Amino acid sequence: MSGGEWAVAVLGGVAAVLVVLLLVALRSLTRAARALHGAAQAIQRETVPLVLDLRDQVQATTGSVERMGLLIEAAESVASTADSASRLAYTALGSPVVKSMAFGTGVARGFRRLTARPAEGDTEPPPLPAQVSVTSKRRRKDV
Repeated sequence: MSGGEWAVAVLGGVAAVLVVLLLVALRSLTRAARALHGAAQAIQRETVPLVLDLRDQVQATTGSVERMGLLIEAAESVASTADSASRLAYTALGSPVVKSMAFGTGVARGFRRLTARPAEGDTEPPPLPAQVSVTSKRRRKDV
């Protein structure tokens, strides 16, 4: 055998070893791909029902939130209406009622003093003031 034949034989042997190594690597990659495919299918079997259940829950929650929003709007409307009604009642009735009660109280006091009957809880009539003096802390400036 000549040197060229030896070189071809060595190259053929090296090529055969490389082919065997590539086949072993290819078989290992095929096993890994099958394991990955099995894991992906297992994940899909477990997660698809969970995602469907989650979607149903989200839809139900969305409906509940929309109903709660409508209830809150209705409550705000009722509160606004009640506030307006109480403000209107206070404006319409507050001043005249207070004035009429004050007038009635003043008339009753004046009547009691004129008739000299003691007030409830008093044993003797209150003395009439001789002179009323008003003191003020503010000083008057002459202009």
